[in-house]
Amino acid sequence: MSCAFDPLIAAWQSGNAHSLTDLFTPTARWTIDGEALEANEIALTIGASLETRPHVHITLRRAFQDLRDSAWWAGEWVLRSSVDGQAWDEIEQGLLLQTAPDGRIATLRTHNDHGSVRQVSRDAPVRDEHWPKWLPPASRPLDHDQIVALQHRHVMSGWRTGSEDMVISCHGETGLIQTSFELVRGHEQLRHSVRNYFANYADTHIDIHHIVFDGEWLAINQTWRCTNRLTGVHAGDQDLNIGIIREGKLWRWREYYDSRKSAQTAEQTAFGKPS
Repeated sequence: MSCAFDPLIAAWQSGNAHSLTDLFTPTARWTIDGEALEANEIALTIGASLETRPHVHITLRRAFQDLRDSAWWAGEWVLRSSVDGQAWDEIEQGLLLQTAPDGRIATLRTHNDHGSVRQVSRDAPVRDEHWPKWLPPASRPLDHDQIVALQHRHVMSGWRTGSEDMVISCHGETGLIQTSFELVRGHEQLRHSVRNYFANYADTHIDIHHIVFDGEWLAINQTWRCTNRLTGVHAGDQDLNIGIIREGKLWRWREYYDSRKSAQTAEQTAFGKPS
């Protein structure tokens, strides 16, 4: 079954900047880790990227389409690029894509996991993904308003206040959270993470911008704001979270955001382990 990412992957791998640029409408917006590109900026960025690294190979891990608005898609892929076709750099990315009525790209968001960068051969196997040890059977999916309520409860009544019980109530017992910095599995590790996050970060607040949900797979684009209690740095991370919802809870939760610019540091980690 074809998906909205197929033409983008084919054009990018072709190395043809004009073919890639033509996939975007004249009024398209492409946002990369919170930095927005429009009109001629998209063409210039594509041209510069392919001139510098003309060899590209993409492995699409998954793509899913929104139940409410079929123009919206979300996905995860592994992108490899090379200067000479010999040495390849790899990065894992989460994406949101909106198609225009003519099928071209109206909106594209690319969120990088900078912690995933490594050097590989072109045909090396992609890394295994992290999965919950157990998942319940699929059940009646939440609707859009219920997803928004779940995420607000998860963050604003949980992480923001340091409420372990509130955060736990939003996650399946064998669920996981993956960031550029760490992997948290199960409720006990999650409790520890909530305590340490609250000790290290204040003023947590989210603004949800867009949700893509196909009945099981979920993508939430939001801005996560917080203040680092140690450094005083305040930042708003534009992130993309991709996961699985079952039984009204989060079971797989992978966060893509620019950890290089965040108030959340590698030393303290995204969940504030003691430095």
